[in-house]
Amino acid sequence: MPDPETAVDILMRGLMKLHDNPFPPRFVTATEGFLRYVGPEMPFGQRMAFANRWLFERLIVKAMDASPSSRAMLRTTSVTTILEAGIKDNVVPSVATAIANFRLLPGDSVEAVVQKVKEIIGDDRVEVMPKGKVYNEASSTPEADGLGFQKVAKIARQTYDNVVVSPFLLIGATDSRHFGKVSDHIVKFSPVVDPIGFHTYDEQVSINSFQHSIWFFEQLMRE
Repeated sequence: MPDPETAVDILMRGLMKLHDNPFPPRFVTATEGFLRYVGPEMPFGQRMAFANRWLFERLIVKAMDASPSSRAMLRTTSVTTILEAGIKDNVVPSVATAIANFRLLPGDSVEAVVQKVKEIIGDDRVEVMPKGKVYNEASSTPEADGLGFQKVAKIARQTYDNVVVSPFLLIGATDSRHFGKVSDHIVKFSPVVDPIGFHTYDEQVSINSFQHSIWFFEQLMRE
């Protein structure tokens, strides 16, 4: 004789609201730099759109939203990764919990994201909070004309043939976050060009790319 609504129903409805209401898009410094640097190298239509973002911003956002990697450059992302409820198949659970992983766009704070999630779910029966102390604020992004970026750009051009070097929002939680208290001008860059299987079985990279990466860092340290 289950009630019309259980803890699982309440939680799932909240999670679906979160899924159906993504955070609004916003162009941060790194993404603006990407459009500015890469735009002139694109075909005419994209080149015109990137050069006139004030006019074509909605089309640019739509195009970037079509890819998970570029969509993550525009907005704080969220994805439910763990669900827990129930202890036995014939006992209605009184509590259901979920863990959602958020990757914060620079400029968004943990506090603001928590508040936004509460507004989206709109149900006081769903408690929203950061999980313990395993969260980090969004990292800062250095300017493209800064010394760090220019050094990395120089070595990248020496390491790889026929490349366009551009600012970019590195998607992923790297160990660089531990250096945030030391500097707010941390350049995040991976010289690996063909990694396979991030966070999955048989994660790998080619020997050639591995050697290139070592050479890149050697030259960077010599600089």
